[in-house]
Amino acid sequence: MIPKDRREAKRLRRERENAAWRRQQQAMETGDERYLPTRDKGRIRRFTRDYVDARWSLAEFVLPAMLLLIVAMLGMVILARATTDQFAGMVVQSVTFGTYGLLFISLFESIYVNLKIKRLVLEKWPHEEWTRNWFYTFSRMIMARRWRQPKPQVERGEFPK
Repeated sequence: MIPKDRREAKRLRRERENAAWRRQQQAMETGDERYLPTRDKGRIRRFTRDYVDARWSLAEFVLPAMLLLIVAMLGMVILARATTDQFAGMVVQSVTFGTYGLLFISLFESIYVNLKIKRLVLEKWPHEEWTRNWFYTFSRMIMARRWRQPKPQVERGEFPK
């Protein structure tokens, strides 16, 4: 069906989309389940978010540390190219291994936390289906707490019951 006034229809559609986007952004701040994106809806996802947000983890410091290591590595690469110093090359190699080490530590930590969350969820809701929750846990853990979306709804140490 083609509307009689296409400009008016386009304006109305844009207003509806903007209103839906504003509701979703507000839900990301307040945790309102009705307007959250599909990937964040459900009680298992809510439990996962609350559990991850309640704990301190090494993984949340990985991204800032990796950024610093990459900047240091680029500086050393520039220094190594400018000189024939073998020390700069060894530093670049050790920083690279350190960066990968941080990534692997955060991966193992997220696997451990995800298995713990899975055990708790299956005790609490034994008939719920558990699918593809590891990456959600990992992506939530690796992001610094203040940058997480939806915003954390619990304080540190307030584990879900």
